Parts: sequence; C-alpha cells; structure tokens
Amino acid sequence: MMRSRNTIIGFGARTRTNLELAERSFNTRGDFHVVTQLVNSLLGIVVVPLSVHDTTHDAFSSSLSDLYVRGWPPWDIQHDAPKPNKSRTQTLGDLVWHLRNAAAHGRFLFLGEPDSRYLSDVQIQVEDAPRKEEPVNWRAQISAEGLYEFCLLLSVHIDQEFA
Repeated sequence: MMRSRNTIIGFGARTRTNLELAERSFNTRGDFHVVTQLVNSLLGIVVVPLSVHDTTHDAFSSSLSDLYVRGWPPWDIQHDAPKPNKSRTQTLGDLVWHLRNAAAHGRFLFLGEPDSRYLSDVQIQVEDAPRKEEPVNWRAQISAEGLYEFCLLLSVHIDQEFA
C-alpha cells in the first residue's frame, strides 16, 4: 500500500512512479517529454525530501565513491569550490544539497541534443552558488540516462531510510 501523498515518502513514491510511467509512455508511444519530466521529478525526489530531512542524516552519509561501486551513476563534478570551512562534494548528502539548490533555483542546462526526447541524446549540467548574485561555486554534469537512474535509486533509498 502506498503512503499518503501528504507524506514525503508518499509524494516521492508517486513522483518515482510518474517518472517511470513517463519513460514507458515515451518508449511505447513516443509522445512524452521524458527529459522534461526527469528534471521536474527533482522536485519530489530531491527538493521536497530535503525540506524535511537534513543532509547530515545517516541516510545521506554514503561516500560518492561507495555509491559508484554499488552501481549508482557517476556525476562529473567539474567545479567544486566550497565556502571556507566547508568540504568538497564527497557524500550523497553533499551532492543532494547541491542538486536541491540547482533544482530550486533553476540552475540547469540541457546539452547535446537539448530538444531531443531521448534520454541518450541529452546531458544535464547543474550549478550551485551561495547566492544568486554570486559566482557559481559548484557545477556537475550527468547524462539524462544517468540522472534517470540516480533519481530512481535515490527515491528507493529515501523510501528505505525514512519509512
């Protein structure tokens, strides 16, 4: 039984279901903008959960290198200049914090074939900055296919850790 959409877990599970349905719809009918749905899904999978849970929670403590060994898609972190007394991006919590900021502030760019509906044609670049008027201090890139897999894995991970 799915939890209520009024809970973080329920909202995230519905977001994951919608994302999976978007890909299946595109694969069978070809009329869905799955790349757009993928980025929209960051709201339910990253932004909303972080409005409730702090990234210092144990659920977010895994190192990125451990996640990659376990099959999570790799992020190409191209620029990582943290504020003084802050660490570079090393854990899932660090990455999710930057993704939350990028999604919440519309700091993403579609590369490759940006208007393609095929995940395999698109790279997504995300950026973070301390404030809107300040220069970018973090930038990463991932294939749309990688972001799709990352979103599914993160959503399941959050379900398991906070259920």
